[in-house]
Amino acid sequence: METLPNGMRFQVGVDIAEVDRIAASLEKFGQRFKERNFSAEEISYCDAKRHPPMHYAGRWAAKEAFLKAVGIGIMRGIPMSDLSIMPPPGRTRPMLTVSEEAGKFLKERKIISWDLNITHSRTTAVAAAVAFFSE
Repeated sequence: METLPNGMRFQVGVDIAEVDRIAASLEKFGQRFKERNFSAEEISYCDAKRHPPMHYAGRWAAKEAFLKAVGIGIMRGIPMSDLSIMPPPGRTRPMLTVSEEAGKFLKERKIISWDLNITHSRTTAVAAAVAFFSE
């Protein structure tokens, strides 16, 4: 964890996901994989894209990066489906929203805000996230 000159603490998380690995999970587990790891809004968004596995992989990488920034890692405290990564209306840059339960968990850990970004190609998705902590 790092501290800014103003005293605010932050932590960064980064993750990379192979599109083929996510595509294989989508093929093998189908809707069960989607519902366990993505919000209904994300599923609709990704399924409407020309190459859905690429968009699922981007969201997977972003969620893992965020959970690393929070300091808990995957599947420890916040289910992946409680995190939703969508572009706000009229924008392309993604924004992470959390369920009410996940919000309570983050508040208990003194996480007050976060940001993330995703980039992907047909083969790989990379994401970086930062979590800001209160004192």
